[in-house]
Amino acid sequence: MGVVLSLLIACNDGLGLRDSSEPEVQPAELTIQVAPAWDPLLESSLSVRFTADSAGMLDLEVLGPSDTVFIQQTLEVLDDGVVDFSLGEVDGAIPAVGAFSLSAGFVRLDGEAASAEASFEVVRLGFDAAWGEDDGGSTSDRIPLTWHQVDQAQQISDPFSSLDTLDEDGLALDFPEVSSVLGRPMEGFGEPLAYTWDSLPLVTVSLGAAAVVGDQALRLEVDGWTVLTEGFLAPGQVVTFQRDSPLAEGPGLVDETLRLGFKTTDPAGEIHDLGAQFLPIRFYALVDSPTFDGGGEVWPAAVQPLLQAIGGGSATPEDVLARIVDWVFHDLGLSYDTNWGASYYTVYLGENWERGHFYFTDFLERRFGSIVNCSDCASILVAYANMIGVPLNYRIIGWNFQLNQILAIGGDEFSNCPFGPGGCGFSYHAVTGGLDYTGIWDATLSLDGDEDPARLPAEELMVQDVEEVEYLERLVKSGRVDYAYESQGTFQ
Repeated sequence: MGVVLSLLIACNDGLGLRDSSEPEVQPAELTIQVAPAWDPLLESSLSVRFTADSAGMLDLEVLGPSDTVFIQQTLEVLDDGVVDFSLGEVDGAIPAVGAFSLSAGFVRLDGEAASAEASFEVVRLGFDAAWGEDDGGSTSDRIPLTWHQVDQAQQISDPFSSLDTLDEDGLALDFPEVSSVLGRPMEGFGEPLAYTWDSLPLVTVSLGAAAVVGDQALRLEVDGWTVLTEGFLAPGQVVTFQRDSPLAEGPGLVDETLRLGFKTTDPAGEIHDLGAQFLPIRFYALVDSPTFDGGGEVWPAAVQPLLQAIGGGSATPEDVLARIVDWVFHDLGLSYDTNWGASYYTVYLGENWERGHFYFTDFLERRFGSIVNCSDCASILVAYANMIGVPLNYRIIGWNFQLNQILAIGGDEFSNCPFGPGGCGFSYHAVTGGLDYTGIWDATLSLDGDEDPARLPAEELMVQDVEEVEYLERLVKSGRVDYAYESQGTFQ
């Protein structure tokens, strides 16, 4: 029996049968992961990942449109089997738009081989126009601006930012910066947009007619905004998106640069970011539409520095007016005319106190310098406040009265004789208030807020919502005075 067994073993050995304890050779494996689309001008390189089952060598070939060879390369595969490859310019050449195929042959160290193929499209993406939208005040209310130097109203139906071409000299173009020139529109720059402070603005962009999307299902994504337009992008298509949160908690200047991100999804469900175009926007967050009698205008040259200065507070009229008074009194570099108390930018047409007219353009340019009087300061407050949607009138206090201690705008000491020893009174005084307000706002002077406003030392009291009777008591030392006229006036 033992002999027979030995013979059988010998016969098996002679036939060359493999020992069942040796592992079987497994076929080589290779997979390719690549985004289905690539815009080389938005993302300079395309990431490709090759995954093999072990170390070896990999031969890569990329063919472009019409099967032109774009790249051929041999890559080493290390023990983990992963090769990350970046496909970019070749010899300074940017890939042309169109269909590309990618093939790879892998040879494992033991000689086993595998191959894999993938494809992608080179596309050219970009928007060429952007509009600021509203929805009739339901969630957003856009307010048109006026370029005061050319007396030209902003056309809401026109793009606020646009591009003549999507790329230039091999570089993708973002939308232009917002113009720093505030008196007139500037070609080639973006325009600011004005909305009420609690708006959820809508923006619409159009994909450039020169864009190339191929067969890709592309969509737009904007951080902090919700895309409202359904469907995929196509050249010339418009897409509307809306801000997820209100512009601000009150009036102010809001600068944003929106990232217009292009996304696509591969057959496996993985989302790919194809890069982005950027859209700078400057929002003027106003309290409301202008509250001038019969409508009114919003001048960028006026409201931009104002909003930049008073931003960060609430939208209540009293709070807004208080911040405007502080800004005018402390920050505009104005000084009271202690020689004559004359106005430089305000006249009362026909010598009618209710027909105050403010030369606002001249004031913005400081054409007559930085010396002002009470009529000028009242006009300044009325113009700025009504322009951003806070109703305010000027009021005239008369007549010929002596003063308690005051600190005039631009001054550094309290005095009851701002015009020198012989000039201790006002023939009249212009302040602001009226409408539904019970207080007075005045940027011409600060009052003495202590128990004895007639004598030094003085305690500064800014005139920000000071009750009407208290204002007169602290201002007037002697004389019979009252609020005689109230009007909004006009400006140009």
